[in-house]
Amino acid sequence: MLRAGRFEHLVEVARPDIESLQAVFGIHTQTLPLATDVTPEWFTDQIEDVSGADTATICTRAAIRAIRKTEQTCPPDGITVTRHDFHEAIDAFTTAQAARRKTDQNTMFW
Repeated sequence: MLRAGRFEHLVEVARPDIESLQAVFGIHTQTLPLATDVTPEWFTDQIEDVSGADTATICTRAAIRAIRKTEQTCPPDGITVTRHDFHEAIDAFTTAQAARRKTDQNTMFW
């Protein structure tokens, strides 16, 4: 439901193109210790129909997964965010998105 006031305007923002997503990926991973085979080009080959915010979420989740898997086995400077971490983050993200869409469809009433 919308009412006049704070939320009376809806602005649709188009999904970014591949080059823009690669730039967003670079911004959100510039301080992460990425494995050498994790590149912006590789990342955009793994995903489809995501926004810049979605990309940021996936990068954060991948970093957290890398930290959790290595926190017991190596010092903090030994952490590397791998393709496997990104695959797990992408899988978790797409599962959550699918569940959210299903919930949204089930709660709509006309």
